[in-house]
Amino acid sequence: MSSTKVMINFIIVRHGLTTWNAVGRVQGQINTPLAPEGEEQAERVAEVLKNEDVDIVISSNLDRASHTADAIMRKLVKKDNVKREYDDNLKETNFGDIQGKLLDEPEVRSMRDPVMKAWSECDFDVRFPNGESATEGQQRMLRALKSVATKGKNIIVVSHGCLIKYMATKIVIDLGEDPKEVLNKAVPNCCVSRLQYDEEADKFHPQVWFEDAIQHWAAKDDTG
Repeated sequence: MSSTKVMINFIIVRHGLTTWNAVGRVQGQINTPLAPEGEEQAERVAEVLKNEDVDIVISSNLDRASHTADAIMRKLVKKDNVKREYDDNLKETNFGDIQGKLLDEPEVRSMRDPVMKAWSECDFDVRFPNGESATEGQQRMLRALKSVATKGKNIIVVSHGCLIKYMATKIVIDLGEDPKEVLNKAVPNCCVSRLQYDEEADKFHPQVWFEDAIQHWAAKDDTG
């Protein structure tokens, strides 16, 4: 008699808007708070997700992600036994020497553009000067998801735009699919992705990527 396969359900949310997002200043792993608009976005995505069955809410420990996750946690209708956790592996990509600088500065463009071009062509081992490669970010986010999958069946994860995007790209490639659509799709603040994890087969199966669930205020991509 065959046993029923257990699938782990993930809801992955990008954090709300920050002041640095709005002006195009690169955050990466620098800790920045939510802007007032971002706090409202967090409340709105919390309203969207409030009726979900959830075992764990987990986020990076950077304020913009952790405060978004806290807003979601507060609004859950069924939250008596929900655990709140943090994982450093959910931090944004380390953008190295361009962190803290504006995207439209010529020096920043000269460092950023070759890296982003390589990543758009799935050359994920290219890294930012004194920063991370996409491969390193993909590996640590997937480690975080697989680790928390051992603790619950229904999990909300709050993380960061670039990290989420290239993790998604890795999953799509591993399934033998064309990553072009994911690579070309925006990752707006407080967007929602849904996927399932088959622990036995060690495979992720996406249901939706980067859904704009709240009619967001747009942030510039890849500012963290």
